[in-house]
Amino acid sequence: MILAFRNARLVLPDRVVHGTMEVRDGTISSVDDTAAAPPDAIDLDGDFLMPGLIDLHTDKLEQHYQPRPKVYWDPVAAAVNHDAEIATSGITTVYDALCLGLSEKGELRAEHLKPIVGGLTEARAAGMLRADHRIHLRCEVIGATVLDQLSAFDDDPVVGLVSVMDHAPGQRQTADVEVWYRLRREDDRMSDAAIADEFDRLTTASRELGPPQRRAVAGWARDRRLGLASHDDQTEAHVEESAAIGCTIAEFPTTVAAARASRAHGLAVMMGGPNLVRGRSSYGNVTARDLAAADLLDIVSSDYVPASLLHAVFILAGSVDGWDPAAGPRHRHRDAGRRCRPGGSRPDRARSARRSRSRPRRRRPPGGARRLGGRRAGGVRRRRVLSATLLALAAAGCGGNEAGREDGRACPPARMVLDVGHTPAAPGAIAASGAAELSFNTRFADRLADRLTGAGLAPAVIRIEGDDPMLERRVAAIAAAGPGLIVSIHHDSVQERYLRASVVDGVGRTYTDHAAGFSLFVPAETPHAQPSLELAQRIADALRVAGERPSLHHAEPIEGENRRLLDPARGIYAGDFLKILRTAPAPAVLVEVGVIKNPAEERRLADPATVDALAGAMAAAILSAPCPVIRR
Repeated sequence: MILAFRNARLVLPDRVVHGTMEVRDGTISSVDDTAAAPPDAIDLDGDFLMPGLIDLHTDKLEQHYQPRPKVYWDPVAAAVNHDAEIATSGITTVYDALCLGLSEKGELRAEHLKPIVGGLTEARAAGMLRADHRIHLRCEVIGATVLDQLSAFDDDPVVGLVSVMDHAPGQRQTADVEVWYRLRREDDRMSDAAIADEFDRLTTASRELGPPQRRAVAGWARDRRLGLASHDDQTEAHVEESAAIGCTIAEFPTTVAAARASRAHGLAVMMGGPNLVRGRSSYGNVTARDLAAADLLDIVSSDYVPASLLHAVFILAGSVDGWDPAAGPRHRHRDAGRRCRPGGSRPDRARSARRSRSRPRRRRPPGGARRLGGRRAGGVRRRRVLSATLLALAAAGCGGNEAGREDGRACPPARMVLDVGHTPAAPGAIAASGAAELSFNTRFADRLADRLTGAGLAPAVIRIEGDDPMLERRVAAIAAAGPGLIVSIHHDSVQERYLRASVVDGVGRTYTDHAAGFSLFVPAETPHAQPSLELAQRIADALRVAGERPSLHHAEPIEGENRRLLDPARGIYAGDFLKILRTAPAPAVLVEVGVIKNPAEERRLADPATVDALAGAMAAAILSAPCPVIRR
């Protein structure tokens, strides 16, 4: 399929061009700075067509869950509503900031944490979200509960960024104590006596709990190779402490001195979009515009207004001399997004056409317009995301078949291959009831194929009929399909030593209660090892969100097992001993959906509702892969 846009102001990494962009089979294939365009091209009437935005910090999800005091929304609906606001703000990857530990309203926010995360993960697994949502854990280091709350996320793969905060009055965000007192009186309706008690409690906690818990949170993030950010640094000493514990991002420094020290220590400076759009800080601290004018601004986040992120781009161009996003960043930290990228986030590179385009419209701002890329530009009247399939222009160039891989390698147009494990002559494991594995594999693969086809990605399904038991026929059929991605469906058993005798319908059978859960195998010693592992991680995460748990029984140090675990939290093993993976001509994952030798698990996996739910979760994971296969 070919989709073209003409009469568009295309925002490229180093300039804005007025012309045409063509998308062929889901991949940006050309950018032309002339008026030439196919006759059926969509006329953008001079609007900007620009990359989707990455937002490292927004507090808005909490507000959707609690829209008013003591009013709590359904957590799944809150996630979907939040996602709609994010997507229509031009944001395609978002780090939803959730507060851990004690803050001024910390006890209530702690109670909300579990339902908010549950709603987000459920909506994500069901394919209800348009943006890519990660979690940013804001850790209040003066809170007595912060480390206990943090431990609940020990194995959560959705966490991508951690920040450390200290909101005690008299320093950092509320260095002006009078501002803090005024907010407590006017906003929280606290008495003077209660305010004095709160002041003593918070400042004592800052002195006694803050330093050791700051280090503990930093160690937790470091052990998990997650990005770490400071928060509201005020002095050079604050910045030195942040750099010492491994921070790479300085969120919202409150003074020019702190921003300058952050730059000197190699921390990328982040400021909030509302600060930049409004031209002032809510607490009377340094403004984002002042830091931009001093060449001390690297990253803008939406903070508490998602729409402010896109608006901020035009505000910078229209209010800060020398700032011209169309001509590329003028400051020296162009690589800040790569050096300081939180774990798991995508750099702003060429991607497939799916979910990464925004179209802001132009208007003349009050009092005249400034220049953007040699043409007039101002604020944003309204933004229209043209469809749920968004485009990203290339930060490293666009064209050919490049499609947004983090390592910059090509994602060639190819098809997905769905392999039905085993054959009629070699039907695989025998379930506790006596049913053959092949029947489970076929049923699950067919449902997964339906789910993928319904989403617009029709896989080639490989199934071997007849009496030929040879694995080579499946291997050859997979290769002949020209795969860009291979998923092989299986159901599991256990070693003979764990089998117990039973009688089912008068026939002797065997069963086990030794193991249950899914396992995934990937090639670890082939050129396709890394993308295979990345896809397996997405599938495992989706299955976990759907209520399944990984099985580690293949790692037991016994004959027939002792397989090498690549990711214990997700049940992912090295599968080079399997020919279908060892010889795979493309990224490949073999999925053992569950242990059908376990009677309870067999009953669940024979239930059509369970099959549909797990196939839907797996389909969503495949469709969200960063190097998607291309429809054809």
